[in-house]
Amino acid sequence: MALGSIPNDIRVPLVYIEIDNSQALTGTPALAQKVLVIGQQLSGGSATPLTLNRITTSESQIDDLYGKGAMLSRTLKQFRKDNQFTDVYALGVEDLAATAAKGEIAACHYLYRESRRDLLVDCRRKRASHRQRYGRC
Repeated sequence: MALGSIPNDIRVPLVYIEIDNSQALTGTPALAQKVLVIGQQLSGGSATPLTLNRITTSESQIDDLYGKGAMLSRTLKQFRKDNQFTDVYALGVEDLAATAAKGEIAACHYLYRESRRDLLVDCRRKRASHRQRYGRC
């Protein structure tokens, strides 16, 4: 039976129903995901600190807003390389005047020979070498 073919003069006591699903969605609709990225922006950026901005796929927009080389700028660029479709918002925190942090990291574990480990500091890979050590710290 084609759609729209139920005649108006049927005298049989029942209900006749037609369903047209040509405009229906297939499957369940996807949930809208949104990501908020918070990070340090440079003073050369045009974005007002602590203001929410929607990020597009333009790398020049990211550099203009938060400053070229800023932590937030590098993080957003990497996020866009990994995921171009998710709706992204960024909140920049202004760069405070301070001295550079210095310190040491003591990683305690069993090592059987000279080895290297990579640490991620400020979104950059730092190579750390370990000396042979037996026992616990």
